[in-house]
Amino acid sequence: MGYSYRDISFGNLFFNPDTGDVLICDNDNVSVNSQDDSAVYGTPRFMAPEIVLGTAKPSRNTDLYSLAVLLFYMFMLNHPLEGKLEADIKCMDIHAMNLLYGKRPIFIFDPDDKSNRPVKGYHDNAIIYWDIYPQSLRDLFTESFTVGLRQPNRRVTEKQWLDTFANLMGGIVVCPSCGSEVFFDEQKEMMSVAHTCWRCQGPVKIPASFVIGRSRVLITSQTKLYSYHLFGDNDMSKIAGVVVQNPNNPNLWGIRNETSENWTYVKPDGTQTTVPPGKTAAIARDVKINFGQRIGEFR
Repeated sequence: MGYSYRDISFGNLFFNPDTGDVLICDNDNVSVNSQDDSAVYGTPRFMAPEIVLGTAKPSRNTDLYSLAVLLFYMFMLNHPLEGKLEADIKCMDIHAMNLLYGKRPIFIFDPDDKSNRPVKGYHDNAIIYWDIYPQSLRDLFTESFTVGLRQPNRRVTEKQWLDTFANLMGGIVVCPSCGSEVFFDEQKEMMSVAHTCWRCQGPVKIPASFVIGRSRVLITSQTKLYSYHLFGDNDMSKIAGVVVQNPNNPNLWGIRNETSENWTYVKPDGTQTTVPPGKTAAIARDVKINFGQRIGEFR
């Protein structure tokens, strides 16, 4: 909308753990992008390096950095720049903070610089959680806190986060041994590396998937397609399709059309049939469904 928030932090953003709904409060710091008409420049530990150093004004780009910090906290329960260098500091005064978050920021999982790795026994959250998530999410955090540290115009955008989180949601499979949720990692599949449970280390079989553009949804009895998948509108609350089982033969699965539009069901031989609202499209390998704006394929 052309505004910058200037103060993304723990105190100003909340989310409902049951629904995922987000609440933004304390809006007195919102101003026109890159315009210096507010006394608030951010919250320590969330401010972009250029704000810490005083070389830039708050902007959309500095907000994107603060957003990445908040997301890293949420997923890894650790600050992205607090590793060995932070553990070695004896007095966390303004000079130490300026060095750590402004003059010499180093991502704790920087692939080219290991000088600020998490310290075992001190930064255990980061060590534990980093490997739980798929490479796609780790790549966005790495981009945010390597290239994004010094090149504000190359920071990860909202759309990139939304696309990755949608795939994260659609890629959850339950461990058959302990019931823990495990995330599908496309890189592991490409490298023929088996998925294992992060909790019990047992093998986890990945089910068939439904690929729609850049989205991949694993086919389980709980799978739902959302408006986001079919129309790319970022709406992950409006259900557009639901996986169902044939009551007469539970081995036959399909996706029921929960939209108000017809779908086109395309078989591998090119034969096409219409799937009206409320009707079900059978799930079968190499079959495609044309939703109008996007086409999905079972794999």
